[in-house]
Amino acid sequence: MAANQDSTPIARKIMTEKLFTIQEDESLMTAWRLMRDRRIRHLPVTSATSGVIIGILTDRDLQRAIHTEFDQAGAVRFTVEKFAVGETVSDYMSNPPRYVSIETPIVTVATQMLEQKISCLLITENDEVVGIVTTDDLLWELIRMLDATKEPAFRKLLAPIYTSPIGEVARRLAASGI
Repeated sequence: MAANQDSTPIARKIMTEKLFTIQEDESLMTAWRLMRDRRIRHLPVTSATSGVIIGILTDRDLQRAIHTEFDQAGAVRFTVEKFAVGETVSDYMSNPPRYVSIETPIVTVATQMLEQKISCLLITENDEVVGIVTTDDLLWELIRMLDATKEPAFRKLLAPIYTSPIGEVARRLAASGI
């Protein structure tokens, strides 16, 4: 790699390589269980016939799918913690999925995610999906970059995160690729 490429963080550096996918015709409950069990918030959705990725299902999509009952005044009576029978992943997924190359600078990745108001991008190499970058991946990279400066002001900002129970949970999630 050239010196310039070494100093410019790219998608390859921060992406999660292990992708869990789900077929478009699967139930929302199946998707929810997979996301819960794997502790992930983004599921690439594949075509039931071709196996090609055709969309993304997020935890936010699943939250939209949970049914809520309202009274006549429009106030929430209760949220039904279940999905409607017959609704599938394809009913709630976002499509088409968005992609960037494995060599894309992370500043470009972050900019595209902000501009498109999305929380993940699929990463490709030679037209094959090889990973995913999420907002969490970008935040972890930001923490690493700030920590690398070793400046006392940044370390003071980060110390409460690292020493809190949330910091430990976040470190474990990052270490497991989530």
